[in-house]
Amino acid sequence: MKNPLCNLQTEIDKAIASGNSTLTLPPGFHRVKGTIIVRDVERFSIDGKGATLLIPPTGELLDFSGIHDITIRNLTVDCDPLPFTQGTITGISDDFREFEYEVHPGYPTLERFAEEFEVIGRNGIFVYDPQTLRWRQDVPDLYSRDSTMITPTKGRFAFNHVMAGYKNIKVGDYVAFKNMRGNAFLFKGCGNITMEDVTVNTGPGAGFLMRTCYGAVKMTRCTIERGPKPDGATHERLLSTVADGFNLAYSRQGIVMEDCEFSNMGDDSVNLHGTFMEIGAVDNETTILIARAWSDEPTHQMRPGDLIRILDGKSFGMIAEAKLVKMETIAPPAALNAKLRKKWKMPEKGRIFYTRFELDRPVKAEAG
Repeated sequence: MKNPLCNLQTEIDKAIASGNSTLTLPPGFHRVKGTIIVRDVERFSIDGKGATLLIPPTGELLDFSGIHDITIRNLTVDCDPLPFTQGTITGISDDFREFEYEVHPGYPTLERFAEEFEVIGRNGIFVYDPQTLRWRQDVPDLYSRDSTMITPTKGRFAFNHVMAGYKNIKVGDYVAFKNMRGNAFLFKGCGNITMEDVTVNTGPGAGFLMRTCYGAVKMTRCTIERGPKPDGATHERLLSTVADGFNLAYSRQGIVMEDCEFSNMGDDSVNLHGTFMEIGAVDNETTILIARAWSDEPTHQMRPGDLIRILDGKSFGMIAEAKLVKMETIAPPAALNAKLRKKWKMPEKGRIFYTRFELDRPVKAEAG
């Protein structure tokens, strides 16, 4: 894909600085240098007019946060180079624990992945029928003990144990390798989000990922589909996005989707989820201390008046419900922090976040 470099970030920054909340792109292919970032503006929209953005998969492709009202329409997003590679199985050991493959012409060679990741395909290896280009239904997703480069175009992956389905893999089957780096579209802490006629050919993670958002979300005629063959390729792409199609979590509203079609992703099509948060300590019948490892994102969009459900730590059965009166983030209590770090086997770089919840009624809650 030989296209001139487009300084889209500069154009966006200029538009916002001049008070223009809408950026219109000329049609055609636009090669973008790196992640596009838009932060903390009241309103912003991109009208692609059918344009395609080619962005290297070194992290997030388009990163939006703190925008109250955002609209994206008439735009296609793809990666160059691709964020994954693929090939053909060329050898299988007699015990089905080791497999060798050769990378398809035109697809990323293995030294790029070997330099960045300890395991090529550490997030999953997929096996395809070479005739239909669909996942082999009799072969599970593969998570290897190790997966290494033999030469830039030849590799090997191996397993400690043979699982059901491994013996169904045949020489000549196709494989694709999943190493996650970021997402095509990331929306974080945004309000109303509208997407119309947006296509994602691939991304280094999910197609559309939303976290801690608080307004209405609507997607109309949005598509995730495999893009065209890269230059020099003789095989069609096996994957679209490396991970989920659409993934929304820790947000106050769900999504309305109309006339959307997602296919060939490396994980879920549509994933809507919240989270469990552990009670680290109980101050009294109406005050509990929540502890969560790595991130406190689930609390970012919680508000006084929200419903809190207390669940049994073993059976997950409902114990009580109450409404949130007040919440505050506190410094890690030393003794409790040491106890939970040991319990959860937290590495040194890991952090536990603590939030005190005050409830509107007494509940029978225990730590854990």
